[in-house]
Amino acid sequence: MVFQKQLLDAGRALSRDEVKALAFLCSDLLGRNTSSVESATDLFTRLKDQDFLSDEQPHLLTELLLIIQRTRLIRELGLPDRTPTTRNLISPYRKLLYELSEDLTDENLKEIKFLLNGKLPRRKLEENVTTLEVFLEMEQMDLINNTDLKSLELLLQFCCPVLTEKINRFKEQQAVPHSGLIAQETGRPRSMTYPLEPNNNQSTMSSFTTSMDFTNVAHGGDNLEDLSHEMSGLSTRTGSCSSMTVRTDALAISQSELNVSSSEKQVAPTTNTNTEELGSYPMNAEKRGFCLIINNHDFSKSKQYLQRREGTMVDEERLIKVFEWLQFDTEIKRDCKREDMLSALHELSRRDHSNVDCLVCCILSHGELEDFLLAMSTVPSFVSFRERVNGTWFIQTLCQNLVQMVPRGADLVSILTKVNGDVSKKTDITGQKKQMPQPAFTLRKKVVFPKPSIPPPAL
Repeated sequence: MVFQKQLLDAGRALSRDEVKALAFLCSDLLGRNTSSVESATDLFTRLKDQDFLSDEQPHLLTELLLIIQRTRLIRELGLPDRTPTTRNLISPYRKLLYELSEDLTDENLKEIKFLLNGKLPRRKLEENVTTLEVFLEMEQMDLINNTDLKSLELLLQFCCPVLTEKINRFKEQQAVPHSGLIAQETGRPRSMTYPLEPNNNQSTMSSFTTSMDFTNVAHGGDNLEDLSHEMSGLSTRTGSCSSMTVRTDALAISQSELNVSSSEKQVAPTTNTNTEELGSYPMNAEKRGFCLIINNHDFSKSKQYLQRREGTMVDEERLIKVFEWLQFDTEIKRDCKREDMLSALHELSRRDHSNVDCLVCCILSHGELEDFLLAMSTVPSFVSFRERVNGTWFIQTLCQNLVQMVPRGADLVSILTKVNGDVSKKTDITGQKKQMPQPAFTLRKKVVFPKPSIPPPAL
């Protein structure tokens, strides 16, 4: 009731233009269908219905009011005065368009409409149509999107050249590897939790990183800037052991060759690729290696207002079954603070890895993307989904395909390609929520796990 009163008071304090601005900023969350939003209460009701707003999670309202610079209203409503970076729901692209609309004068808008004559329907170029409405129509006509702003940039060069610098800065930021485990989504950061159906399904940030050297791990709970240093140094301290890392409901794998004799490093040739054959990384040690699973479920003590990651225990169970089946020794650490995670990784680095093939570290957590090559559970600027009963779409599909394809001799990249296809076909009960993983890797050989001698686990 208290939060409902806060929403009511916020709606009363916002002007009609401000409500339209908030609806525009939330257009990604609302499926870009904002035409039915007539008032603040309409907007807040739709956001609550889709579980983007609640008394436990009021941060979207704070974020929206910060963007439109109503900081005093935030204080008057008694809302959190900041939004954790892992909770940002509004994409940088959406913010950019809003900021441009605020900087364009009425005369600039008239000139833009004139230049768009013949490109947009005439009714969308009438005098009463706002800048944000023009932007939305340009998106509908596929003239602009978060990866293609050429048309908008050209318009600004004619009408208000100084604003093209904002677009340049945005493109520079997008070109740099996103700093948040998963970048911010188009309208939603991947680190967020989004329900797929009431009280059942949620989304979470997921990524699967693949690199020739030991890569970074996501943050769990508090920001863990030092964690990346610990992970990047782990491969050095463990010699040249093959390694895998998994972060935030996802598997991050990096592979480097074992320090073995030249005779041991002979690998069987596989299929042809253009002019030369690919080999496989050696998988012939007495033990496959260690698999450390750090599973952060309870965030009630987090400073960043993060929700419990319901469904993560299912992911943990699947990972244990699959990696034990693949002959890894698995260890579990739960609800680790920053220092606990660093300590676990440091202890892992001190072990003797000379007689194993791989090192796997699975970190299931809220988190942010880290300046590395990833095979992420979703494309930049979009969320990955987590079901409270079945766990994440990505981990579900990854484990299923490992179980099915490893016995066939499939390599890891082929398995990830199959994961891409399977996840892309998934949807929620409304048929609206979709997800597409995005692998990226620097492997020079195939990663092929030997076929286990025991039957695969039941998932």
